[in-house]
Amino acid sequence: MSKIPLYNRDLSWLSFNYRVLMEARSNTVPLLERLRFLAIYSSNLDEFFRVRVASLRRLSELSKKKIEKHLDFDPLDTLEIIHDTVDNQLKEYGETLQEVIEALKKEGIFIHRHSIQEVHKQELDRYFKTKVLGFLRPLELGEDIPFIENKALYFAFWMKKGDEK
Repeated sequence: MSKIPLYNRDLSWLSFNYRVLMEARSNTVPLLERLRFLAIYSSNLDEFFRVRVASLRRLSELSKKKIEKHLDFDPLDTLEIIHDTVDNQLKEYGETLQEVIEALKKEGIFIHRHSIQEVHKQELDRYFKTKVLGFLRPLELGEDIPFIENKALYFAFWMKKGDEK
């Protein structure tokens, strides 16, 4: 292929996303913007794994001869570097998220991640019924029913007799 050495596009993309994380880590950036940068970093990483890492995994399943003939890199080596890089970045992400959450608390903004306080349940119920429920689409899954759509959010559960209300 090319005789000019090129930097792997997936590793380059991880470097770009790391710059987004660095914006979140910067104390010169306003607090809510830091939180937005964390959300952007996380969303970018999610898409990266769904698209690029999935593609690399599929490539790695091809025969070595086909890979070497058409690519200038080994997908398995790239996957290993990606996982090492992301592991390190996620440590920084977690530290930054904790730092931002603590700073938000000092400003009187609290993020409740594990439970809903009784005082909020009525408002959340109203919001769900007026803004969310209309967009939900119940599906019964079976062997011949394809249901997975890209960029869709799924909530799945098992129902047994007697669960119906």
